[in-house]
Amino acid sequence: MIKKLVTLLSLAALAVGVGSTQADAAPCTPGLASAYEALGAAGCQIGDKTFSEFNFTSTEVPDSQIIITPGANILTAGDLGFRLTINGLVALGPNDATDLLLQYHVAVDDPNFLISDAHLAFTGGATGPGGLAVVNETLCPPGSPCLNTILTVFDSPVATQVSDSTFFSGVAELDISKDMQVFASGIGDFASISGVDQTFTQTIPEPATLLLLGSGLAGAGIFGRKRLGRKQS
Repeated sequence: MIKKLVTLLSLAALAVGVGSTQADAAPCTPGLASAYEALGAAGCQIGDKTFSEFNFTSTEVPDSQIIITPGANILTAGDLGFRLTINGLVALGPNDATDLLLQYHVAVDDPNFLISDAHLAFTGGATGPGGLAVVNETLCPPGSPCLNTILTVFDSPVATQVSDSTFFSGVAELDISKDMQVFASGIGDFASISGVDQTFTQTIPEPATLLLLGSGLAGAGIFGRKRLGRKQS
C-alpha cells in the first residue's frame, strides 16, 4: 500500500515538473473575424493557451475587414498572443464615431502555468483638436470579480499611450472584453485604429515548490517504511 502511494505521488511530482497539455483544439491560423467566431467554444490554440468564444460587434466595420494573426507583432518577446488587423475603424469629423467590441475567452492548457500578466498595444492615431482613438480592455476570471485594472491605450492631440500591461495573481482562464473606439468631433478631425496586439505571460512553477514536494514524498516514504517495520516486529 505504501509503495503504491509513493508511486502515485511520484507520478504527480513528475506531472508538475513536466506539465500535461490536455487541449484538443487545433492551432490558430490567420483568418477573418467570422472564421474565429465560427470556432465557438472549441476555439484554437496559440502556444500553450486556447482562445475561444470570439464575438465581434460593430455596425460600421464588417467581419471581412477584421483579420486575426496569431503570434504576429507581439508586444513582449517570448509571450504568445495575437494581432488584430482592422480596416475601416476610422472617424472623420464633424461628430463622427466608430466602435468595435471584441469579446473572447482564453484558458491555459496546463494548470501548472497560470496566466499572471496581460499586455495590450495598438497602432493608430488622431489628428485635430477633437480626434481620439482609444482601446479599453476588461479582464474577468470566470466566476470571480473582474480585475481592478482596465488596460487602456490611446492617441489624442493631448497625450499618447500606445501600450499598457497589468500583473495579477495567476488564473487558469479569463474572459476578455475589448472596446475599440475612434472619435472626431470637429471639421478636419480624424482618428483611426488599424491594429491591436494582445499577449499574456504565464507563471512558471518555482524550483523551490518542486523541491518541497520532493521532500514531502521522501518523508512519506521513510514514515511508511518505519510503520511497516514496527508492524513486522
